[in-house]
Amino acid sequence: MNLLTVVVPAYNVQAYVARCIESILCQPAATSLIDLIVVVDGATDDTLSVVQSIARRFGGRMRVVVQANHGLSAARNVGVGLTSTEYVTFLDGDDIWLPDYLSSVLQTIEHNRPDILEYDAIRIDESGTALSTLKIATAPDGATATGSREAFLAKFLCFAWARVYRTSLVRTRPFPLGRRFEDTATTPWHYWNTTRIVSLGIPLVGYRQRPNSILTTPARQDIDDIASTTAEAAAMYAKTGTEYWQRVAHRSFQQACSRIAQQPTRTWPSSLRTSYAAVASVPAPPGAARWLGSNIPLVYVALLRVKRALRRN
Repeated sequence: MNLLTVVVPAYNVQAYVARCIESILCQPAATSLIDLIVVVDGATDDTLSVVQSIARRFGGRMRVVVQANHGLSAARNVGVGLTSTEYVTFLDGDDIWLPDYLSSVLQTIEHNRPDILEYDAIRIDESGTALSTLKIATAPDGATATGSREAFLAKFLCFAWARVYRTSLVRTRPFPLGRRFEDTATTPWHYWNTTRIVSLGIPLVGYRQRPNSILTTPARQDIDDIASTTAEAAAMYAKTGTEYWQRVAHRSFQQACSRIAQQPTRTWPSSLRTSYAAVASVPAPPGAARWLGSNIPLVYVALLRVKRALRRN
């Protein structure tokens, strides 16, 4: 039996999905070392025909699941449900594995047997040109190190595709259906449920920057969905009294503030009421930003807006 399954949700990614799948199956010995499940989630463009064509080209070395559109979380959950390997990872249909992905990951898994293996990424543009490194792993560049919950919280970059997970661990916390920023609702739980974490300080994924991605299209739903995630973390803080869930709750609230800062200023008071209500019962951890967000959230959001504008310039 293979050691690793990669689940690829595919929705309206006809221009990218062939390159995505090729980047997986063209890794050395990939077809004999991993399982690939592509979940076509009600795509309305030619994604399905592209996936079927590449499946024929690779002679059945991948499993294609076709379903009505239920969203990214549902597609990932379906893939996890079909996984029979000890480990599972995710790759969005517009992203790619870098050439050393499989050799680096399998070697690290076989040597360390972690529950979570985290790694870095390279931002790429729509044409696939490298832009910059996205430092997700807590290990120094080029190094392998033991990871931790505390180190994860320091960065709080929750991308599901930036990690390999023990399959049994992922199954304890499915992705929430219909919720945007679903990674923030799951990744902190995975770190909470284990201490067997390995950090690999090398970029292994090409993360495509698209003008219509969720990160570049802020919506009111973002605020409501992140508030749900914040409330879940706050409930865990009330239950456990741990610093970990205290910090997760406020990290999630800060994520909501970041989205609020990208929306029209007239919407800020209403959005902040929704977001702050979810974290109000959790005392702010130490730090100026957390104090400001908890005590003067409108000023905090305004500063985030200014900071974003300065970065663009």
